[in-house]
Amino acid sequence: MLAQAAAIVAAAGCLLAMPHAFGGTATINVTPTQLVLPRPGATTSLMLRNESDEPARFQVTGHRWSNTSDGQIALEPTSDLIFFPTVFTLEPRQTRRLRIACKLAASARELTYRLILEQLPALQRPPDGGVQMLMRASVPVFVQPSTLIAKATLAPASFARDEVQVDLRNHGTVHVRVQEIVVRAEDAAGAVLHEARVAGWYVLPEETRRFRVPMPSAICERVRAIGVTATFASGFDKPLVERTPTPAGACGG
Repeated sequence: MLAQAAAIVAAAGCLLAMPHAFGGTATINVTPTQLVLPRPGATTSLMLRNESDEPARFQVTGHRWSNTSDGQIALEPTSDLIFFPTVFTLEPRQTRRLRIACKLAASARELTYRLILEQLPALQRPPDGGVQMLMRASVPVFVQPSTLIAKATLAPASFARDEVQVDLRNHGTVHVRVQEIVVRAEDAAGAVLHEARVAGWYVLPEETRRFRVPMPSAICERVRAIGVTATFASGFDKPLVERTPTPAGACGG
């Protein structure tokens, strides 16, 4: 059985109001943590604030964004995004606005990018000769299509080499963000033999994400069903649920 969900949505995810701190400190705050352009040609902005006592120089670059099937980010340099400034200095306690737009024509599906903000080395070396820790942030940018449709399916789970493999396909026109995948292995009486959880990630339009969830091989002969629940941070209010019967056990599935 194939679990699926679909919805016409009013927005492809909400903007987060909490500041993002580069590295492990709150030196540079970036808000919001993702950007949504309602259409090509529209503009938005990113706010950066230097909370430190030292000036910081930054360079900004734009990249097309896709994901591999195992959730790794793939970036390709692009000139689709227009942003200003591209190189700038933030003085101590200074706030700077970075303006962003997309110059492409309207698309049937959401366009996905990332802005990379990289701190440049200081013009003067630290007086103590120490190593300067340079900071980097990657901000998602979504350009929405004319029709916003969230639609995803869960394929039947499979068991192989001490893990359950779960494929989630995005058939919609906008991204979804999976919060968590929960896998439960059940015996013939429906008792849960093992439960495992893995964190989710963005699944962009027309992408398939394969989640690999550890499962002890010692129980595979006793498994008679594998239940999968996918919950979402954005895209859907309700989870996707899929249950795969394994009458002969899950070994070698």
